[in-house]
Amino acid sequence: MTKPALHICIVTSEVVGPFKNGGIGTSMTGLAQSLADQGFRVTLLFTAGKGFSPQSKAIWSQQYQSIGIELLWIDHRLASAIAGPLAACDFAVPYLVYQALGSIGADIVQFNDCMGEGLYYLAMHRLGCGIANQRCVVALHSPTEWIWAINRNLPEFLVQAAFSHAERLSVATCDQLWSPSRYLLDWVRDRGFAVQSHAVVQQYALPKLPMFAGEWAVEIADKGGAPQPAREIVFFGRIEERKGIKLFCEALTMIEPTLVELGVYVTFLGKESTVGGQRAFDYLDQQSSHWRFTSRRLSDLGQQEAINYIQSHSALAVMASPADNSPCTVYEALAHDLPFIAARTGGIPELIAAADHAHILFDYSADALAERLRVAVTVGIAPARAAQLQSLSRAAWGELFPHWHTQRFPEPPYEAERPLALLVDHWPGSDIAATLASCEVADTARVIIIDRTGHEGWGTLAPHAIIVRDFAGLHAALSGLTGHLLLCIRSGVTLIEPSLPALRCAMQSSEVDMLMPFALVGEGAAERCVTTLGASASFCYFAGAMHAGVLVVKGDAALRAIAGRDLVSEMEFFGLPDLLVTAELNCLPYAEPVAHHGPVLIPEHGHRRTRERVAAYAAVDGVERFYLTALASSRAAGIVGSDRLRRMRQWLDAHGAGWLGTLARRGRLHAVLIALFGRRQV
Repeated sequence: MTKPALHICIVTSEVVGPFKNGGIGTSMTGLAQSLADQGFRVTLLFTAGKGFSPQSKAIWSQQYQSIGIELLWIDHRLASAIAGPLAACDFAVPYLVYQALGSIGADIVQFNDCMGEGLYYLAMHRLGCGIANQRCVVALHSPTEWIWAINRNLPEFLVQAAFSHAERLSVATCDQLWSPSRYLLDWVRDRGFAVQSHAVVQQYALPKLPMFAGEWAVEIADKGGAPQPAREIVFFGRIEERKGIKLFCEALTMIEPTLVELGVYVTFLGKESTVGGQRAFDYLDQQSSHWRFTSRRLSDLGQQEAINYIQSHSALAVMASPADNSPCTVYEALAHDLPFIAARTGGIPELIAAADHAHILFDYSADALAERLRVAVTVGIAPARAAQLQSLSRAAWGELFPHWHTQRFPEPPYEAERPLALLVDHWPGSDIAATLASCEVADTARVIIIDRTGHEGWGTLAPHAIIVRDFAGLHAALSGLTGHLLLCIRSGVTLIEPSLPALRCAMQSSEVDMLMPFALVGEGAAERCVTTLGASASFCYFAGAMHAGVLVVKGDAALRAIAGRDLVSEMEFFGLPDLLVTAELNCLPYAEPVAHHGPVLIPEHGHRRTRERVAAYAAVDGVERFYLTALASSRAAGIVGSDRLRRMRQWLDAHGAGWLGTLARRGRLHAVLIALFGRRQV
């Protein structure tokens, strides 16, 4: 009997065809096509198809089916099924991916690090709540922190802190991490990402050209022939600072007389992004105002159209990134015999044969680039050879995935199940009776109630509960919970008892101190899921540390978190959730609801503007401190997005007008809509 082909699902925000000009799309489509050609069953789960009509989706899916790849689309209309701060800032894709993957059942699921789209699926897999014998792989492309550092941008929206935290958790929770360059793997290690010792480096595989009726690029081992002077210079890549647009423009200005004399013209071939906080094309308008040579911009060509353009124009491609992971533009130039020059930065030298470094690579300075451009337009630049042939890369991928499927990865250590204790914070007006009734059916060893009402009838309402009204009482109650699980729940929120055994089982992992479960709100068709992120200090500072109204922590971890730190009476749970978030505990989101808020979301009680809370968050370090500072600066200085704007985009998606939402997020129209629907936060 023939063994079924290994089923590999690649989750990606870009694919060639529906998505134009993206390195992730090029690399993931090439990977899918390479694996399909070697007999694997391949599914592409496309996460960015929000603006496509059903007819357009069907056409693209048929195109991919013709080359042996199943193309599926997540349903963005389901984003209306989530609630809470993450929904308010449009962090919905990880939830939609988690829901979609449940019915695909692949042997291996491949995620990209970018924007943490695999966050919930990876977290649940790590907790032992996923599909048995399934493997989860993460590709390291371009972490948000890395992009900010190179582009010299500051985060302006809360969702950007969510992206960064989700990316770090994705790297930490996958079975296998791979990177196309040694450079980026070292970069994330140096910045404290939890990288496994068995992470691997393997270069990308490119798609066929043309995609649906072509062949693999013919590889020439010995690229002979005399180079020809270039009469067109092409900036090949996204028009943004991290692709070197500033350096390129500076070098062009330095050699302007030579370009004019020889009749050389310049093409900017890539999507428009931003430069120094402004639109890239506005920046180019300023730079080109004094140029006497001809320049033009092509921003609407797809990956394969861009290659055809350079080939047909006998142009010199320029990749001038101050740092880059493993740019597909360099792969494409190498595979298709295109003359090019590139900066000697990041992972670029790893792609080029060592013997060709001297005439292809330039030091990252305007003088060095200008000199190399002079050589290109007067003498010419010969095409370079690849450090690894594409045929070898495709063969390597065909070996790696079966190896990962059979490889026995280290099992996370587990501990004995702990008894469950509940901590309920009761404020005036909340339905404590409903909360306690739900607790009665749970197997709880102890119930602790923080009483804000001065109620005298606890002996009748909760005869076995421990009632505390001050810090000393809470400390005393927690001190006896070292070997327990402590489930904190907001008064009025009820537990979903059938969900508790799986939650308690997940907490047996020795790798976690705390979980932030989902919750439900609403009734019937109006029911929505309150999603969580995990212990991101920068996100929780602005959105609240317990936005689902429930969290679970090991008793000894809770005691470590509050040791030597100040509690505060004005805050929910005396500020315990904020101390937990800022205590560097090992925390994951738990992507299943374990509590219900009733018809409406029960809000956080108390207030956050306390000295003790600010002090707790001021003590955090590293990237969380950066996001805290940057977001506070952005919020004090300008306008941030609102829940009304998010709901407007969801309404457009649900009524088949998602393209308007896409347009609304770009350029000046975005600024107008923010001004109309946003809110100023100080």
